[in-house]
Amino acid sequence: MKLLFSKKIPIGTTLFITLISVISTYFTMDFLIRSNLMEIDSSYSLSGSKAKTGSGIFSCSYNLKRLNGYSLIKPLMFVDNDCEAEDLNTVKENINKLIEGYKLAGDLISASVYLKDYSKNEWIGINENEKFNPGND
Repeated sequence: MKLLFSKKIPIGTTLFITLISVISTYFTMDFLIRSNLMEIDSSYSLSGSKAKTGSGIFSCSYNLKRLNGYSLIKPLMFVDNDCEAEDLNTVKENINKLIEGYKLAGDLISASVYLKDYSKNEWIGINENEKFNPGND
């Protein structure tokens, strides 16, 4: 390690290398952004915002939740997917069949289900907007 820092580098050489690094970084980032290889969304707010991804596989909006109270940074707490997961459609169909079976048997009047897979940030909802009393009758 001492050999690495034992040579003195002239200040002109250091400034030249720094200038070349800054210029090459600028043009590389400019190229990536212009060629759509990298997307930058500057529409973030401190409390949360909507980010719409492009067409294709990811055609759903995401709700970004950020932590308040910082002046220079905007820490990302979590991202919520606004669309239901297509991967969980079979689970949703099975739960709907189960609910309908209980309704036909007279054991159930209505039901609401919200299921979220936190490892993949996917969710499904069945009557998720239905109002109900959470207490026992």
